[in-house]
Amino acid sequence: MFKKIIKAFRFFKLCFYIIKSNNKIKVESPKVVQLDRYTSLTCSYNGSIKFIGKFNCRRFVSISSNGGEIVFGDDVFLNNYSSITCRGKVHIGMNTLIGESVKIYDHDHVFSKQGLIKDQGYKVGSVVIGKNVWIGSNVTILRDTVIGDNSVVGAGCVLKGIYKEGSIITSKADTTESIIITEH
Repeated sequence: MFKKIIKAFRFFKLCFYIIKSNNKIKVESPKVVQLDRYTSLTCSYNGSIKFIGKFNCRRFVSISSNGGEIVFGDDVFLNNYSSITCRGKVHIGMNTLIGESVKIYDHDHVFSKQGLIKDQGYKVGSVVIGKNVWIGSNVTILRDTVIGDNSVVGAGCVLKGIYKEGSIITSKADTTESIIITEH
């Protein structure tokens, strides 16, 4: 009994900052889960967060499961100011490195011309990041994205879609398109 208390204390002394949950955060390995200061883990509406193995994140990281399932494989790292917001499914494979200010969303707001956007609900999908993936700083990963194993995502990319194993994904500034909605 005393060993279990010491083990729990070692885990929680690293992540006592902000944890809101109804027993839906699970550590499924005796390996270390390290959370730096100002990290927020939130589970609501029967959401869950699972740590399969070693996990490390830096400051100001926000991980929120609002009815969805977030799973981190072994030896995943999140850098400063990154966030994951989940309503469906977000799975991150083992040995994945995530740079600063990366944003991961498995859902979009529904949008039509009538009514307030905030009242129209969400389109929920999934995000699956393979094993041994390196995601550069300031990347945004959107709903229904799959990044194959052994891939690299360059800084500043916005991703939506399926990227094969071994991909090197970059963004060109001159390919941005703007659409102006004139009808309300």
